[in-house]
Amino acid sequence: MTKLIKHLFSAALGLLVLIGLSGTTQPTTVNAASKLPDNVEIVLHKLLFTELPSNVINDGTHRDLALEAGKPLNGVTFTAYDVTDDFWQRVDADATHDVEAVQQIIAQDSYDADAAVKKAAAKTWSVTTAGKGEAAFANLPLREHGHYAVYLFKETNQPEGITASQNLVVVLPGNLADETPGRIDLFPKNKMDHGYSEIEKTITNNRTNFGYGEPIPYQIAVKVPANIGALTSFKLTDTADRHLERIGGLTVKVDGQSAKGLYSTTRSDSNSFSLAFDVAKLIPFANKTITVTYQMRIKAGTTPDVPLVNNTVIYPGDDDPETDTAVVITGGKRFIKVDAKAHSAKLQGAVFVVRNAAGAYLTAGQDGWNWQTVRGDVARNYAGLHTLVSAKDGRFAITGLKAGAYQLVEVKAPAGYDRSTKAIPFAVVAGEYTRGQASPYTVVNVKTPTPPHEPNEPGIIGHLPQTGGEWAAWLSIMGLILIGLVAAIRVKTKKA
Repeated sequence: MTKLIKHLFSAALGLLVLIGLSGTTQPTTVNAASKLPDNVEIVLHKLLFTELPSNVINDGTHRDLALEAGKPLNGVTFTAYDVTDDFWQRVDADATHDVEAVQQIIAQDSYDADAAVKKAAAKTWSVTTAGKGEAAFANLPLREHGHYAVYLFKETNQPEGITASQNLVVVLPGNLADETPGRIDLFPKNKMDHGYSEIEKTITNNRTNFGYGEPIPYQIAVKVPANIGALTSFKLTDTADRHLERIGGLTVKVDGQSAKGLYSTTRSDSNSFSLAFDVAKLIPFANKTITVTYQMRIKAGTTPDVPLVNNTVIYPGDDDPETDTAVVITGGKRFIKVDAKAHSAKLQGAVFVVRNAAGAYLTAGQDGWNWQTVRGDVARNYAGLHTLVSAKDGRFAITGLKAGAYQLVEVKAPAGYDRSTKAIPFAVVAGEYTRGQASPYTVVNVKTPTPPHEPNEPGIIGHLPQTGGEWAAWLSIMGLILIGLVAAIRVKTKKA
C-alpha cells in the first residue's frame, strides 16, 4: 500500500455499536408459537480496507458487494458475553423501557461484563478469527429465562496497531424471520493506525570497505506487520552483485528464536535467496522482528572503488513491497617506480611485498587474500608471499585491500640500483585506486655508485702514470739509484 493510504484507516466496515436488528424495542416475553430456531449462529467478519466503502447495507442478513474489497484479518479474538439478565433488568428498571439507551450503557468499555456474567451464572465464549477472517459463534441460545437473549461482543485480543473495534450489543431475534436459517453475519468496525511492515538491512561490523575474501556480515531485520493475518503471502528476496558470493548458509530467527517451520526457502544460490513465510504461523508474531543473518565475500579480481550492491525486498501480500540495500567496495593502490634524481626515468623489475599494520605479509589464497608472519630478513625469505613487480613503464598496483594503513617492502631492486631497505608506508582509502590511474604513488630508487679503479700492482702506493710512461718510469728509477750511491760514498768518507 502507498504511504498515503497507510495513514488512512484500514478498517472493517460493520454494524453500529448498538445492534437492535428487529426495531427500537424488544419484547420482554417470548411467543410460544414462534417458529424461530432455538439456537442461532452469529458470525463476526474481521475485514481491512485500503479505502472505506460507503452506502453499505449491513443488516446482519446478507453481505453488501462493497464489502468484498475488504481483506479478511485473522488472529483477532472476540469474546461473547451472555448479558441477557442484566440487560432486561435494566430495561425493566427504566421508566421509558428504552432498549437503545440500555444498549449504549452495555456497549461502553467501562461496562463490567465479567461481573454481569458472574452474577447471572451466565456463559462466555471466545473465538479467534481464522480462514476468511471469521469468528463463528455457533449454537447461541435464542432465548434465556423467558426473554430473547442479549449478547455483548468484545474484541479481547488483537495485534498492536490494530485498534480494537467498538463493542457490539446484539439483541435477538434481530432480523431473523420465521422459518429462516438461524445465522446473523456482522462486520465489526476497526482501523489500523500503525504496525506496518518495515525492513532494515545492515552490515553488523559497521564497515563498507573489505578485502578480497574477507567475510562481510549482513543482517536483515523485518518487522512482521500488525495486519499479517490479513495477508495472503509474506515473502523476502535478497539479490547481491555478481562479484559477491555467499559464505555458508542462512540463520533465520523471529523474536530472537529459531524460525524453523515458519518459512521455506524457494531459491538459494551463491548470490541470492528467497524465503516464503507461512502467514498463518506468523500471526502470533505480529509486530515482532524477523532477523536473517549471513556472510558474503568479495570475489578475487573485483575492480576496486566500484559499489557492490546487495538488495533486499519484502513482499507483504499485494501491498507495496519494501526495499533496503547495503553497499560495499574494495580498495587498492597504484604505484610507479622511478629514478630518485630523474623521475622521468621509469624503472622496471623492482620486486615488492605488502605488509599490514600488524606486521604480517600478504599471500594469495584460493578465495582471496591471506596474511602470514615472516621470520628473519624478508628480502631473503619472501618465497610464497604475493609480490608486486614494476613493469617497463615503472607501474605496479595492489587491489582488493580493505581501507587502512600498509607498507611496501622492497625485496629486489631494479638492475643498476640499490635496494631500498626502508619500508614505504601507504594508505588505502576509497577512490584512490581510481584517481591513481592519473597520479600513481611515486616510489624511488638510488643508482648504485660506480666503484673507484683498483691499482695494477699491490704494494705500490700512489698512482703510477699510465700514458707515455715507460721513459718517466726509468728516470725515476735512475734517480733512486743515484741517491743510493751518494749515500754510500758519504758513509765511506766518514770511516776514512
